[in-house]
Amino acid sequence: MIRALAVAALLLAAPAAQAQGQRPLTPMERCDRAGGPTIEIMSCVATYADKQDVRLNRAYQAAMGRLKTSREKILLRNAQRAWIRDRDAECRAYLDEREYGRQGGIEAQACVLDWTEARADELERMARPRRPR
Repeated sequence: MIRALAVAALLLAAPAAQAQGQRPLTPMERCDRAGGPTIEIMSCVATYADKQDVRLNRAYQAAMGRLKTSREKILLRNAQRAWIRDRDAECRAYLDEREYGRQGGIEAQACVLDWTEARADELERMARPRRPR
């Protein structure tokens, strides 16, 4: 419960920082500032990753909805499946304890978060109505 309150407080602080002209904190920075043991930081990052995953799925559905032909939809579906494989392979590499130690789990989750957020941005751009030229 205390952990959830700390995460909520950090989420609410971001708009205030932005209003004061400061760069908003990244999710990782917010989780690091919340402090606590590794498991709590991982839980915090997982919370942000879950939110980005929901955003990703909405953006994917919106982008699919904008496509006109079944061929375009198949291409996007295949691209999305390839993207998931690439993200998972890239982020899985952080789980190598010989190279990343105990922080590997946090790094792997942060990797998934970063990739998912970037892909959601791409799909949201694809889903936007195009302006006439």
